[in-house]
Amino acid sequence: MKITGLNFSYPQEMIFKELELTLLPNKLNVIVASNGRGKTTLFDILAGVIPSEYALSNVAYRTQKLRFSPYLTVRQLIELYEKMGMSSINKKYLAPLFEKYIAPKQKMKLGRLSGGQQQLILNYATLLLERDVYLLDEPLSQLDEEVATLFYEQLLELVKINQALFVLTEHDQHRLTNYAKQVNLITIK
Repeated sequence: MKITGLNFSYPQEMIFKELELTLLPNKLNVIVASNGRGKTTLFDILAGVIPSEYALSNVAYRTQKLRFSPYLTVRQLIELYEKMGMSSINKKYLAPLFEKYIAPKQKMKLGRLSGGQQQLILNYATLLLERDVYLLDEPLSQLDEEVATLFYEQLLELVKINQALFVLTEHDQHRLTNYAKQVNLITIK
């Protein structure tokens, strides 16, 4: 999928001028840019949050600001996502992540979890959905290195077998060095 000539600005600030990028199927597309360079805005455009001709359809979008009631349990949140249309293939490939980090916390309320634990659970739940496009906005920003590594490994396995388009944002390019051959790296300046 190729995006060409994308222009977008807020009243006081130009965000994109003639932005061009290519998103590849069967690759993990990683958009790298420093904070404040428009990664979230780009995802808002692609997800249709900001109306645009570039909006994609059938999108699972995990934003940085996604919040749920702190009184929901982890299990209740996952069940909510499963009711929105679950992919059994995705669930199978994400099982090691679930078993190690999420299953032990199923009865806990979201409000009792750390920011990193909440982020991991929302990443997992978003990837359970059966969609054509997955947009994950800085999904690793609060995860420790061990959890982030397993998440990346499971996500890369999922990308190999799934026909969907996977795009995530990252501001820390060093995490990608081990996965260079499996990643379509896109830099926004």
